[in-house]
Amino acid sequence: MPLEHPMPPHPYLVQQYRAWIVRIIIPADVRHLFPDAQGKPKRVIKRSTGESDIYRAQTVAAPVIAGIKREIAQAKLTLRPPLQDRADAIVAEFQKRTGAEADRLVLRDLTMAVLRQERMSIDRYMQNESAGLPPADVARTVKLLTGKLTPFGRYLDASPSPDDGEPLPGWTKSVKVAPKTRDEYRSGIEEFMRRIDQPLESLTSEHVQIWVDYLLSDDDGDALDAKTVNKKLSGLHNYWLWMGKRGLVKDYRTRQPFRGLDVQNAFDKVKAIPARYEPQDVVRLWQAAEGDLAEVIRIGAYTGARRESILRLRIPDIKYDPQTNVRFMHMTGKTEAGDRDVPLHSAIAELIDRRIRDAGADGYLFQSANGNQYGIRATGIGKQFAALKTHLGFGPAHDFHSLRRTAIHLFELAECPEGVCQDIVGHKKLSITFGLYSGITRIDQRAKWVEQALIYPGA
Repeated sequence: MPLEHPMPPHPYLVQQYRAWIVRIIIPADVRHLFPDAQGKPKRVIKRSTGESDIYRAQTVAAPVIAGIKREIAQAKLTLRPPLQDRADAIVAEFQKRTGAEADRLVLRDLTMAVLRQERMSIDRYMQNESAGLPPADVARTVKLLTGKLTPFGRYLDASPSPDDGEPLPGWTKSVKVAPKTRDEYRSGIEEFMRRIDQPLESLTSEHVQIWVDYLLSDDDGDALDAKTVNKKLSGLHNYWLWMGKRGLVKDYRTRQPFRGLDVQNAFDKVKAIPARYEPQDVVRLWQAAEGDLAEVIRIGAYTGARRESILRLRIPDIKYDPQTNVRFMHMTGKTEAGDRDVPLHSAIAELIDRRIRDAGADGYLFQSANGNQYGIRATGIGKQFAALKTHLGFGPAHDFHSLRRTAIHLFELAECPEGVCQDIVGHKKLSITFGLYSGITRIDQRAKWVEQALIYPGA
């Protein structure tokens, strides 16, 4: 049996006999895309460095590791949600039938599948439909699945052939820009798609402006610069024109949602020097708060998350890693680094479980009067928090984002490795070594530091 080094000096290097090999565990959701010689899903990818010296092996391993991670990332892009697979099975089942009866059955079964995903009963759906108020999310999802509407990202990887033959290359492979620019454009397009839930047929500049306002807003202490926002819009406009010139968006000349937008920095806003709360002040804040606000503050304290990220948590975002037995929350942000998996601290596990049990039909853990499928959800909570912290004697230098500064300070006091902290709070790794070659730290490693560092007096 090969002998593996018990404490590898590199998280992805193990020793077999005298040689060092790269060993990376494949995420469970994409293992079926990496079959072995017998066609069975692989659990790990192993590739030899051909080196017996650990220092030479580390040098050889860096690009190998980066390449494997790109393969896994690309595989994740090909995944389809279970609902889409279920929809295809339903359509295939009824394609054998013909006429209006088949269409009716397809629509009925699809609607039922969507309702189950949206946690809505058929009785409630029928009551709303009878009253002329069918749920917009359900209706839109059914139309997307039946091909009556087109998802915004449908043509990123493939486009239809004029003669109904093999699909042609999509925007990603045929766009005429430098590879680095293409990757930056694609990242911005994917960020937009996560925030704006609108198909091609109904997308307007009003939808895009809401997204732009969100990126430029400083309510959470993380406003993007207008130059950065304009670069994201350039990528989106490039994709829009590419589709239009290939007949995939018929009215692309008259409907240009990524042009004529208000993209300006707020020059007249004088910002106070940002400050953090002391740990005892964080406890005082959540003890003085009531209802949802108290629990949003506690989640912020034990995750370092922004309030908008917390208000966007839905039931599917609370996940479990069977390999490490770690529960975590998938949180989204304004940047690619802001989309991350944060281990669930034991101090808020019961809170999250209760929120899951009491979640509404839309699946959000917290309800919001401000929210919709593309808007900002945390405006109301932000106003409540501002009133609370002022009442407790905190000035302009302290805001909800100060909870994030406190969490980062606690990680620093606990001597948490900077790369681990960056992966938890969603900061981009700027160095080549930790940014390009290191990748994401293991979820169990992050969980250890979350429990060890985020401790509040009397909590």
